[in-house]
This record gives sequence, structure tokens and C-alpha cells, in this order.
Amino acid sequence: MLEDLLNALNKLTTAEVTDIKTAVEAVQTALESGGTTQAQLAAAVTALEIIDNIVSGTEAQVDIVAEIPAGTQLIGKVGIDQTTPGTTNRVDVGAAIPSGTNLMGKVGIDQTTLGTTNGVVRVKGGLSNSGVKAADAQIKGSAGAVYWLTVSDTAALAIEINDSTDNGGTDVWALDLPAAGYAHFIFDPPIECGTGIYLDVSTATCKVTIGYI
Repeated sequence: MLEDLLNALNKLTTAEVTDIKTAVEAVQTALESGGTTQAQLAAAVTALEIIDNIVSGTEAQVDIVAEIPAGTQLIGKVGIDQTTPGTTNRVDVGAAIPSGTNLMGKVGIDQTTLGTTNGVVRVKGGLSNSGVKAADAQIKGSAGAVYWLTVSDTAALAIEINDSTDNGGTDVWALDLPAAGYAHFIFDPPIECGTGIYLDVSTATCKVTIGYI
């Protein structure tokens, strides 16, 4: 290719060489007359080369070389790395969350260890104890729930829990206990009573204790 170029140049006449030189000088003069010098052209070429260095294909690559200044503006939509749950998606709160009434989005219960990490403990108030009952009795005069019941009797016993304050409602639980019988029941879910909790027993020799709210 170089040999072909040399051969082509050697074939140029003096007049043709002069014409080429004249044309180049005319271009240079036109550029300089417009205020553009060779130094400025060189600087422009250097700037274009720097811009070319940050372009990969059709995208420009930008490196942040200093800390992002503090402010209130958002930098687009930011997600949490979900590669390793509990590690790369961990969010640490650097201070106590202030009290208030606002919700923090949709909060789930940790299901990692059933009965442990997903345990929900009722902390508002505790169960009430009816004490030992040996006859019909109003346990609670308003809506409530029975969580446990202990019963014993030397005679055969029919026992009911009635959703009312006077045994005039609906029986929501019942048991026939044989003579000299004993039983302890834990209700999960609890027995709900919308009006009241009333104990109905058939003997005066029974001993019944109820845990309720």
C-alpha cells in the first residue's frame, strides 16, 4: 500500500503538486481567518479524545470520584440488594424510631422458626381467673372469650358456657362429666362470647374455674 502511494505521488506533475499545496494553504487560511488556530484545533481534538474515552458503545460511563453532597433530592429509584436475605438486604436503623401513628408500609411476621420468630404475644392485659365456682354464675357481664376451664365433681355433672349474662343466650360449649370426673381444657382458639360469659352447672358439688378475658 505504501509503495502504491509513493508511485502515485511520483506521477504527480509539478503543476499538480502546486495545486495541492495551494488548496491546503487556502483551507488553513480560511480556518485561521475565522479565528481558529492550529493550537485551538489541537485542543479540540484532545477534548474529543477525552469524551471518546468515556463512551462505551452508545453509553457514557461516569465514575463518582468524590462524596455525594448532602441534600434532600432523590437520585432516582433505589432498591435493596436481595442477593443474600438477612445480609445484603439488611437495613440498620442508626437511631430510635420516633413515636407516632404512621405505618411503615406493609410489615410481615418472620416465619423462619415457627412458634419462635413468628410468635405473637398478647401484652395488653392478662387473663382473668373466675375463682372456684360451685353453682350457676355470671363470669363476665360483657363480651369476652374463654381461654381455659378446669372442672371436677364427685357426682355426674352437666356443664355449659352460655353466651349471655343470665343463661338466656346460646350455649357455646357443653360437657357431660361422669361422677368423680376431672378435666382441664385449653381453648385455642378461645371460645368467643359476644354478650357475656355465663356458667351453667347441674350440681352443687362441682368445682369449676375459668380463665377468660
